[in-house]
Amino acid sequence: MPLAKASGRAFRFKSSLRCGLSASSAHARTGPPRQRRFAMKKTATKSQTQSIDLSLSGLIEEIYTGSYQLPEFQREYIWKDSNIKALFESILSGHPIGSLLVLEVDKDNPMMAWTNFAEIIPTQTRQLNYRGDDRNPPDALVLDGQQRLTSLAHVTHGTSRSTWYLKLKPILQSWLKNNKPSERQLLSAWIEQELEIGEYIRKGKSTDDPMKQFRGSSREMPMKCLTDRNTFQQDVTQVRDMISQRIFQREYEKKNYKQLQLKQPLGEIENAIREDKDWVDFLAIALPALTNNYFDYEVPTVKVSKDMGITGVCKVFTKINTTGIELGAFDLTVAVMFPKGIALKTMFDAACDKYPLLRVIDEGPKRYVLHTLALLADKSPKTSSLPEVLTPGDITLNWDNAVMSIQQACELVDEHCGSNLASGKDRFLVYSPLISILAYVVANYPFKDSARERRLMDIQKLRSWYFGAGVSNRYNEGTDAKQNKDKVELLNWIQSASFEEAMPSWLLEVHGDFHSTKSSAIGKAMVSMLNVLAPKDLFEDKTVNPSASALWDLHHIFPKAAMRKDLSKKRGIRDKEAAEKLLKNELRIDSMLNQTWMLATTNRNIIQDQMPSEYLKEVITNYGGGEKGKNKLAGILLGHAIGPKAFQALLTDDYEKFIEARRESFRDEMKTTGHVRNILVSNAEDDEEQQGE
Repeated sequence: MPLAKASGRAFRFKSSLRCGLSASSAHARTGPPRQRRFAMKKTATKSQTQSIDLSLSGLIEEIYTGSYQLPEFQREYIWKDSNIKALFESILSGHPIGSLLVLEVDKDNPMMAWTNFAEIIPTQTRQLNYRGDDRNPPDALVLDGQQRLTSLAHVTHGTSRSTWYLKLKPILQSWLKNNKPSERQLLSAWIEQELEIGEYIRKGKSTDDPMKQFRGSSREMPMKCLTDRNTFQQDVTQVRDMISQRIFQREYEKKNYKQLQLKQPLGEIENAIREDKDWVDFLAIALPALTNNYFDYEVPTVKVSKDMGITGVCKVFTKINTTGIELGAFDLTVAVMFPKGIALKTMFDAACDKYPLLRVIDEGPKRYVLHTLALLADKSPKTSSLPEVLTPGDITLNWDNAVMSIQQACELVDEHCGSNLASGKDRFLVYSPLISILAYVVANYPFKDSARERRLMDIQKLRSWYFGAGVSNRYNEGTDAKQNKDKVELLNWIQSASFEEAMPSWLLEVHGDFHSTKSSAIGKAMVSMLNVLAPKDLFEDKTVNPSASALWDLHHIFPKAAMRKDLSKKRGIRDKEAAEKLLKNELRIDSMLNQTWMLATTNRNIIQDQMPSEYLKEVITNYGGGEKGKNKLAGILLGHAIGPKAFQALLTDDYEKFIEARRESFRDEMKTTGHVRNILVSNAEDDEEQQGE
């Protein structure tokens, strides 16, 4: 439907959220470009942050000059083509794309290491010198906006591999359909209401002459024309002049048609003239109106002062960044240490190669090695303060000891506590922060060198501390403060002459409810306990090997499908969703009390969504039947923390009695095998909701 001059039709808002961006209070302005690139809007805190508007095209240009670069810690470029198209559509439509976050650089004393936009700047030209006369700091570092700015640079400057094009034919047809609007208001309405610009953008292979597509019949404008306004005007003028010359030639042919005795029908010549004139008008009116939204686009930017400390930068980044990526302490510490001659990331990667369990525990967060360094240096392990607290001396003095002790701490909890880190995952470790505490103890106490009797007591204390931490949700909150306290308490206890002497006070009474999911800290403690008990498969009599993930897994003892069917029958429930809700909320079917290790083949071929009384008949028969088979199975079940009471409840399909009996069995195992001597039943109903780190 063509646009009317006085159209009251509401504009559609093509939200930039489609490409994962924040539609904040950002806005783009059309019209003549401002004389100043920076327009001061508001000063949040005079010496800390400022809100300014930056010319988007000017900012991209300054990325190439090196005035704007990235901090060393920035992530890799990960955006897909669909994200890029949606982003550029938002800009050409005049919609917000979120704000940017930049950090002002003190060129005499840079806060952190920097690097160019690696995706768009050739590696060989990147500036990575930080000392003496070689130092060439940028004006500012882009803390948030890397993905968006890199994407726009790819589009408007191209890459060695690709050239982006804007397909002009469908845009021309839309403009003609709407009666060739030329006034600013009508042009804006046409762009807003009628164009799906993302559909007209495509990526093609890089060529020596991308303008060939623009000059030719395909009429695809290389987005490299948008490098700057002058380039755009020159390229468009070149194509428009070429078309105008062709119009002049065809006008001559039309005027002298009979004398020239042309074979081409006169009607075709006249149509070609009309089409070419439409293109000339389009290139002079519609296309500039569309691209002005890019050239005039100003993006709201939070500018962080060079006077702000590294901790403040971390907090600002975490709260403002639009990608949702939290800036980690390790990232900031890497940036802070590099100018001081410490290549922390390189050191970490080398340590992971030498100590593989370090990679398992810390490859993602990369904070536990920093916690360990802080503990060894008798400094606060508070995560947000680590970049400021740790000194180059702390790292160089304690690095080797820290990474080796982390490896040994992981080996200890694997061997004696069933954490199973050797599988390459930490999903059964009750709490990751306890590794830093144990690493501190390992660095100060010779676990492996103690005499046998002493070593047995050391293992008992280790298990008590590990399982006690899981059952009591010890590190569910206030972890940083507890690390500093617990490193001293655990070391004193390990060094003491008896189990009772110097025991940490929090272990004297441990409260916990074992009716918890496997993802909670207490659930992980229960899985770890099963790993220590090394149970055998119910049917095949093979010892569990949880590292063989393709064969073994945690399966329901009372299967969901069988329980849903039984529950629906007993309570007259016909609605499947209602039955599922009861299973989850009332019976807590996914509790670790209703799960155990077994072979996938046993779960698939023997259990088959049957109630326990049914599938256990086959298991008992498999072990000789009668009392012999029952006794054999009963012995296997003990390794699953399923005692006589729980076994009897299985044979009668009594879910509630089974849960209570297995709760008692797990509590007994934690007291005996786990050496958590005094476990009290928690009054909390929702312990399973408390997640470990």
